[in-house]
Amino acid sequence: MIRFRNVSYRHGRGRRAEGHLVLQGISLDIPRGGFYWLTGPSGAGKSSLLRLMHMESLPDTGQIDILGINIATAKRRQRAQLRQKIGFIPQDLRLLSELDVFDNIALPLRLSDTPRETISAEIPSILDWLGLSSKKNSLPEQLSGGERQRVAIARALVTRLHCFWPMNLPMP
Repeated sequence: MIRFRNVSYRHGRGRRAEGHLVLQGISLDIPRGGFYWLTGPSGAGKSSLLRLMHMESLPDTGQIDILGINIATAKRRQRAQLRQKIGFIPQDLRLLSELDVFDNIALPLRLSDTPRETISAEIPSILDWLGLSSKKNSLPEQLSGGERQRVAIARALVTRLHCFWPMNLPMP
């Protein structure tokens, strides 16, 4: 569960007093285990909300709890562990240009010390599911925009798929 309670956030120099107020008094609950989209007009604060949710920034006021942990008081290592449990697809996709499609998707599994054999067994089915099998050795610059988005989606989902859809079950 992700819980925001009366969260406000400012952009800009020194943020606290001088920055531009982007979010004010935001309260919301996002239950664990679902897929959610955030939509709204340009400048509405969507990216700021996601940066807070992904712990890239901290709120100026209010409290954010992720899986029962207050992110403002969490240690850096705890925040890193929480980030690994949240599938997040940023607008810029953040694919690593020096890694091919297979390795970009496998990265979260490698960072969580998933055995190499498991990665080698599971990534091909994810590639096939998203129609990227023929692109597994391609670098991001060699892909179309849609293909890059599918790689980013696969990378965001891979730990969840790894946990909930073992190889002997068909992908949804």
